Amino acid sequence: MIRFLKYLSLYLLFLGVGYALVPGQTEKVAVQIKERKYFEAREDLLRSFDRANSSPEELLQLAEIAEQLGFVEEMHQMHEAYVQQSPDDLWVLRKIELYHRLSGDFLGYVESLKAIARLSPEAGDRDKLLSTLRFEGVYEEELTELTYYGAKGLLKPEQLGRLGMLHFQGKRMEEAAVALAQLHQSAPLTLKYWPARLAYFHSLLEIGDFLQAESVAVSLRETNEPWADYDFRSEFLRYGRDEYMREVEIPEGVANILSCVLKPKEGSEDCP
Repeated sequence: MIRFLKYLSLYLLFLGVGYALVPGQTEKVAVQIKERKYFEAREDLLRSFDRANSSPEELLQLAEIAEQLGFVEEMHQMHEAYVQQSPDDLWVLRKIELYHRLSGDFLGYVESLKAIARLSPEAGDRDKLLSTLRFEGVYEEELTELTYYGAKGLLKPEQLGRLGMLHFQGKRMEEAAVALAQLHQSAPLTLKYWPARLAYFHSLLEIGDFLQAESVAVSLRETNEPWADYDFRSEFLRYGRDEYMREVEIPEGVANILSCVLKPKEGSEDCP
């Protein structure tokens, strides 16, 4: 009897160990995928599949199988379900971005680009998002993204210039001046940035920061670039501020005309 119980306990132990060594569902499917038994693996996974409760591993396996079998839509659905649980997976987000790009879904493409740019340490991903929005003319979205990355100090000079110009064109002069000030301080004094710098100068005039506007004008006049001959003095006269840029002489008659036409004084009889 004792011997029987001993053998029985060993048998039960063996069964327990044997059961523990049986691979789980995902391990079994991984083997099937490795052996290219895609249909068998898919059937095994779908037998107990519940999109809401499936593990991220199962969703990825179904996506891989669907990709191998050419079930593109199913692959995308599995990837979408997966990122609901694991939103920081850049590899899968890039797969989703590719799907939207190839399928011509622009809105989905942009949203996936946004998600990638937020997570990726690569500046190229951010550049891709911003250039896409600019090329497609989605200016409000572009402004939102530029503002987000500008606040984090991640924009290149060209992008700072673009942010400032979007604000300038929208007549948001204070915001334009802030962005363009960063450009002016960080970018070389080359012709490439002349339009943005001129916008910076005008935004300063608009917000009444004449002293800084004069400082910008002087820094530009001190270069050997063609803009050194730009008539900054007349721009100050537009705002009735003849105390600035006095070293640049303008004929009195021209000054009067500028003052009258651009900033006419009510009831003045001196204007032609």
